Amino acid sequence: MIIYLNPAVNNHTGRKKLSKIYDGLCKKAERMGSDIVIEDIPKDPLDSLNEHIEKGEKTFIAGGGDGTVHSLANAMMRLPEPTRKEVIFGAIGLGSSNDFHKPMSKSNLIKGIPIKIDFTNPIEHNVAQADYITDTGQSVSEYFIINGSMGATADVNYTFNNGGAFANWLKPRWVDGCIYYCGLHVFLNYKNFKAKLEIHKQNYHTEISNLGFLIYPNFAGSFKYDTEVTPQSDYFCINLSENMNKSEQFISTFNLLRHRFYNQPKTKSWNAQEVTVCVDDKTTFEMDGEVRMVKKVSIKLIKGGLTVCQ
Repeated sequence: MIIYLNPAVNNHTGRKKLSKIYDGLCKKAERMGSDIVIEDIPKDPLDSLNEHIEKGEKTFIAGGGDGTVHSLANAMMRLPEPTRKEVIFGAIGLGSSNDFHKPMSKSNLIKGIPIKIDFTNPIEHNVAQADYITDTGQSVSEYFIINGSMGATADVNYTFNNGGAFANWLKPRWVDGCIYYCGLHVFLNYKNFKAKLEIHKQNYHTEISNLGFLIYPNFAGSFKYDTEVTPQSDYFCINLSENMNKSEQFISTFNLLRHRFYNQPKTKSWNAQEVTVCVDDKTTFEMDGEVRMVKKVSIKLIKGGLTVCQ
């Protein structure tokens, strides 16, 4: 198996964290009849993937946080479909939130670090394709395999990724605390924005406080939706918080810490295989923790798009 390591993850602690569990990884790989090759992940892993596939390699592991998961998954989704069906995706959670690994089980932990590297009994995993128009008018296609968001959550992710010296210091020490810090910054400055959602061939006009596109119910540290969705569902879940004032946003955020969303005031949920969101002005759009500036987004489900280690 090839482990693509992001050494810069979590304030440049990736290599140190991986070395901490290296012996345990080797033992697990040996029991599966494999060895381990570690490479720093390229900015675009596609060429490296093709080289290893030509040599017969089939298992590729994202060694980093959710952003590293996002990068490798996008490269694998750009492989020709027959090739993509032959390869297996996995991950080692070296980041701060590691939403891809939730809920975490003891059997998938080595010294507290979550892993998904068992390629002997892989499962099909849904992928969402996002076709969006950037704030500069460029048309882009990208994929996500954990969650996407617009509004407050996307803004918090942007602040989390670019929060300055204090956030970078706090992130590896107390991830939830860093999320609260970034969330407070966003909360004090956030304004709802007008948007049109096209779902099930119907238009819905609203002012977005927060909008989530869920393959997993978990996101951002300890936050979790109570809507039923898994990476094997026949849909992704769309969760909307709308027209909220600041006190209502605060209560909604607190409820998500208690894993409560469904049927709360000023919220709506849909299960869908596609959705389009058009905004009056540019806004943040987050995928697996990575943030873009967009004017329009169309998302569609790719059922079983990747084969994933357990």
